[in-house]
Amino acid sequence: MNYGTINHTPDIPRKGTGPKMRHCGKNSMGVPLALRVVYAAPSRKGKGPPMQRTTITLDDALAGEVDAYLRDTGGHSRSEAIRDLLRQALRARHAGPQEAGCVGVMSYVVDQSVRNLAARVPQSRLDRHDQTVASMSVPLDHSTMVDVVVMRGRVVDVQSYAEALFVERGVMHGTLGLIPVVEDAVEHVHNEGPPHSHSHIKVQSGF
Repeated sequence: MNYGTINHTPDIPRKGTGPKMRHCGKNSMGVPLALRVVYAAPSRKGKGPPMQRTTITLDDALAGEVDAYLRDTGGHSRSEAIRDLLRQALRARHAGPQEAGCVGVMSYVVDQSVRNLAARVPQSRLDRHDQTVASMSVPLDHSTMVDVVVMRGRVVDVQSYAEALFVERGVMHGTLGLIPVVEDAVEHVHNEGPPHSHSHIKVQSGF
């Protein structure tokens, strides 16, 4: 009895896909006349860099600003907007030599109603008395103050202090500007006294 010919004609497989059997008709006895092996196209799911899911909490005002940024830039989701803003913030970080000398000028707003914050922030400057050159606090209302602080030291020290401070709960609108400097020892003679050396800083055009 003739059951017909079964042809095996596989397509060229694609990496990561598995074969699927497709029957191409049957004879009068119900036996497949042709058997074709086809490979499913690779799924688009999972393409691109690996992603990690992170849950964040935004107050209404900040969420509104993210939505406004989303509308202005033509983005498609809050996740996309937040990723873009994070990339901008990371690019804005100083990428120069971490051991270079600098003078850092930082400003930030402190909500003194947050528990112990009004005491912790000044104490953090006292803990770095060898780096703190000057500081000024200006009251803005009954519970918030703006601080302006000038610090001197290595880039890594000034930047790490500022970044740790800016993420404190109750600290807002933190900004840091870094001025590249080098330190020179220069000898001076004052009046009739013997020569003595001073440590001077010299501002550089860049890091």
